[in-house]
Amino acid sequence: MTVDASVLLARSLTAEPMRPGWSNALRMGASVLPHQQLLDIDAGCGTRRPAR
Repeated sequence: MTVDASVLLARSLTAEPMRPGWSNALRMGASVLPHQQLLDIDAGCGTRRPAR
């Protein structure tokens, strides 16, 4: 039996709901990040002048 180290590492570092095959709703539902707030901030940053 052989073990692919990259696959083992990827599986150990990726939360179960973030893996392929899970719906997008479950992926963000399991996240502790404020997803909608981050999207709003990102949209606002695109409209502002860059800082010098």
